[in-house]
Amino acid sequence: MNPKASGAHIRYAPSTVKKLEDIYAYLAQDLESPVTTRRTIAAIRKSIGYLRNFPEAGPLLSSSYGKLPRDLAAVRYFMYDSYVAIYDYSDDTVSILAVFHSLENIYGHLLSINQPE
Repeated sequence: MNPKASGAHIRYAPSTVKKLEDIYAYLAQDLESPVTTRRTIAAIRKSIGYLRNFPEAGPLLSSSYGKLPRDLAAVRYFMYDSYVAIYDYSDDTVSILAVFHSLENIYGHLLSINQPE
């Protein structure tokens, strides 16, 4: 796995930004610690930032989840702690299509993926 010389651009789908806000709200209520909540969200975003230099680090979804619709054939996933980021890499851009907790139903997220605008 070779690092990208200049680094890929990272884009978040609007639905992914909303999901990160939802995760923040849930953690803020559940943990009752704004500091821990901010650190958790920052750590998720930092781990996604790793993809800037290693955009093909995550395995293809199809290697773990079997046959997928054609439009998801090149989609990859990346895990940080208990969170999963589903992304696509093309034209030197990593498009973060979904972020969710690993206990959530991945197939529901696959069905609702929106490409970044």
